[in-house]
Amino acid sequence: MHFCQVYKTNKEYIIVTKSQTKDWIWVTDEPILRVAVADSDSKLIEAILKALKSSRTNIPNISVEKKPLLEKETLKKMGQKSYTDLYKKSNSCSITRDKNGIITISPYKPYTPGKFSSLAVAEEGVVQVDMSVTDVSELEDILIEVLEHDYKKY
Repeated sequence: MHFCQVYKTNKEYIIVTKSQTKDWIWVTDEPILRVAVADSDSKLIEAILKALKSSRTNIPNISVEKKPLLEKETLKKMGQKSYTDLYKKSNSCSITRDKNGIITISPYKPYTPGKFSSLAVAEEGVVQVDMSVTDVSELEDILIEVLEHDYKKY
C-alpha cells in the first residue's frame, strides 16, 4: 500500500509522503510537497501521485530519540509552527493506493470534538475510487470536494 496525507489551508495544499517502517509504523518521508490553492489545476494531483509513488514499505525503524527532531524538521518543511495549529486551520485527509489501483480518500476530523491535538478518520466521508475506470481529473475533483467539506463540526 502507498500512503500520503493532504492538508488544505486557505493558501495551499500540503502533501506529506508516508512510508512504513519494519515495525509497521507509518512515518513522514520525502517528498513533502506544497501547491498553492490558486495553482492547483493538475499540479495538486501530480503532487499526490508523486507522493504515493514515493511511499515505501520496510524502511528502517526510527528511534524514539530522533522523533522530536524529525517532527520539527517536518513542520519546517510544511511551513507550520505546530501540528495543533495546522489541524485547526486546515481540512485534511489521507490517501492510500492499494496494489489493485483502488484509491481511498479518508477525511480527518478532531479525535475529540473541538480539540485539535489529534485527528481521527471521519468515516462518513470516506471515498473509494477505482483508478482502472476513473480519469485522473475526476480523482482530483473528488479529492477537492472532500477537502472542501469541513468535518471539524462532527
